[in-house]
Amino acid sequence: MPLPENNFPLLRVTVFNGPDDPPRIEILDASTCPAEHRRPRETALVPRRTRAEDAAAHETILTLDLGARRQPFRAIRLDVADESFFRGVAVEARIDPPPGVDGEPGRPLAWHYLGEAPIYRYRELGVRRESLRLDIGGRERVLRLRIRNRDDRPLSIRGATVLVPVERLAFEARPGAQYVLRYGEPATAPPAYDLARTAGDPSLFAARALEAELRSPRPVPSPAPSPAPWTERNPALLWTGLVAVVAGLGAVTWRALKAAA
Repeated sequence: MPLPENNFPLLRVTVFNGPDDPPRIEILDASTCPAEHRRPRETALVPRRTRAEDAAAHETILTLDLGARRQPFRAIRLDVADESFFRGVAVEARIDPPPGVDGEPGRPLAWHYLGEAPIYRYRELGVRRESLRLDIGGRERVLRLRIRNRDDRPLSIRGATVLVPVERLAFEARPGAQYVLRYGEPATAPPAYDLARTAGDPSLFAARALEAELRSPRPVPSPAPSPAPWTERNPALLWTGLVAVVAGLGAVTWRALKAAA
């Protein structure tokens, strides 16, 4: 059965008997075939880039303008010309302050921290190893990358690419109508999903759902408790042995004293 592109970890297949089928059908095996040719899930966006050097902090500052407010992104990839390096990179997003009221100046520009990741390139046993991708995502307009140089010289950065997710929207388009997609506006009303007409009655899916105890995680059986030590299981024998040892020591001591006298 061909299925649409998805990333579901669990699938449930319900087999309905036909009029001529036996009462019970034995299913011996079931397997899945992953898609070999997937549609791209992310694409490259080349932002407007500016560079500055902070000599006091020993940092290279890269400012990336993604071109749209609340632009979704999932990673940043740098193009570095140096052959060998290791740097830590902090990624921050710009907070646009609200305008001033009654002619008063607004608050200063601020940045909030998104994450940090290393970039590096080196050779080991003749093999080139490198990592130039920062797997930090969000929805922002302007990003700031602070490359921590410490006592090393600044890197020769040739470019920066922002990897944005490919987002698809499925809806019913009427012939002759024009549609405009608006996003990132808090005042926009939430969408209305017509699941009953497009996917069937939701109550039917709920009626066929598995029982709650089958869907819930099953507890891992705890190991059997280890048996108690022999001394705890046989206290009478232990005390009998102790009394015998004390009596034997007393007899030996009495004989030694008697012989000395």
